Amino acid sequence: MRLIFLGTSCSITTPTRDANHYVVTRDDRSGGILVDVAGSTYHHLRSVGLEPSELSAVVLTHHHADHVAGLPVFAQALMLLPQSVRLPVYGPPETLTVAQRLCEVLGLETDTDALTLEWNEIDLDVPQPFILGDGFHVRAIRSAHSLPCAALRFEEVDTGATLVSSSD
Repeated sequence: MRLIFLGTSCSITTPTRDANHYVVTRDDRSGGILVDVAGSTYHHLRSVGLEPSELSAVVLTHHHADHVAGLPVFAQALMLLPQSVRLPVYGPPETLTVAQRLCEVLGLETDTDALTLEWNEIDLDVPQPFILGDGFHVRAIRSAHSLPCAALRFEEVDTGATLVSSSD
């Protein structure tokens, strides 16, 4: 399992550090699971050798702007690619509502021939796996934060390796 940081800053970014977001991927696979979407996610993915169109899922941990505001820009970039992209998006219900509204306000259709974002709610009170593919089981539980927020546990199926992130 590989953890690739795409941004390590707080909401106040710097010229060299974007807001906190990362990808969890397998050493033997491209793609991976993107956690949160900051301002320059497409660029950051390409700079670490990952193809954005090959992501298997996006998980939005909560709806503070530095964790969701980049989603419409990222989705628009995916829509402009020559191949169609289907991307499941997971998050707490309140977070998905905000993400969907951001896309709507910006006039971004999220179910087209070019791009399909599949919206999937995470129940933060039931720690059962919500992603069972790409060699991972991913679970979420409610973390202490100013609004509903997912702490994540990635379990690599074949090795048993585990990664836990509490988000903010």
